[in-house]
Amino acid sequence: MLEKPHRDEAFGRIVDLDISPLEYYKLVSNFNLLIQHELTEKLNQNKESLGTIVTFITPGSDARLEKGSFMSPLEVIAVTNTDLDLDAYRQSLIEVIEKVSPTVVAKIIEMKGPHSSLVTAYNNRYQPGRIADSRLIYGSENVAKENKVRLGKEIINLRTSEVDKISSLKRDARKVIEKGGNRIAGTDAIHFDLQTGAMFYNPEAYQLSFKVGPLRLVQNTLLVEEIKHTRREKDANFLSTLDSSIVGRLNQLSDDQMINLTRESVEEVAEHYAFFLRLYHRSERAYAQNKQIVLQLTPQEITDVAKRLQALSALMEKFQIHPPKQSRLRI
Repeated sequence: MLEKPHRDEAFGRIVDLDISPLEYYKLVSNFNLLIQHELTEKLNQNKESLGTIVTFITPGSDARLEKGSFMSPLEVIAVTNTDLDLDAYRQSLIEVIEKVSPTVVAKIIEMKGPHSSLVTAYNNRYQPGRIADSRLIYGSENVAKENKVRLGKEIINLRTSEVDKISSLKRDARKVIEKGGNRIAGTDAIHFDLQTGAMFYNPEAYQLSFKVGPLRLVQNTLLVEEIKHTRREKDANFLSTLDSSIVGRLNQLSDDQMINLTRESVEEVAEHYAFFLRLYHRSERAYAQNKQIVLQLTPQEITDVAKRLQALSALMEKFQIHPPKQSRLRI
């Protein structure tokens, strides 16, 4: 398995390539898949130690295959359908993972048992997207799918007030696009400033470049619409049928005629998403390499970013998921 410094060096060559946003997105996805496949092989070689009652899934950017820095370990949620002491079991799993590689290649961030909430995360916040977007790393495909179905059932039974907490994730992302910043954990964080052309990345100060604005807007608009569809159709299986990657899911929903945007508009959303992902990776990489907090956009980039933010915001405001084969006016 590639060690972390070599992984980041290899990824750096991808960041610097003169290619289109969607070509970049595809290369990033493939690189993420390579790293995850290597980890899966290592874990499969240790089946005797891990046993058969645990399934490892990965959430977030790892699941969406868009992680841009491999200096941090891959996040893992350990899922078991057996009643046991989750804290004690977690420690035994950590010991096995430490034997898999001399460097930390994966980190168990959460344990989920048969009675654990799948709508909320380890911090008790409503974040169903972590399970909805998750990708299998080790164990049973059936367990991974069953958890998404169980999540669907939980979503169907949510109270309106709980659904509104999830919907607020989309509203929060839209506000960041409008203002360039927000308040996180009691701290005012500026992520980008189009007046000066600066983009900021400093996780210690909760500054996250274009992650919490345009990227979160697309991710959370999809999530909110998926939840609406699941509840409206009472379809607990829906989430388990969706592609984990954002661009893959947009194309899937478009192919299935389940969204109200034209194919051209869907491709535009995907292209904007890939564009901002690359800018985010540039910020993240500058910080990882040199602790550089501020990156300066060129005048042309400032104009391009402003236009893309406006266009993406308008498209995601219109975006809706509806049942397949249902006749709707397409935008």
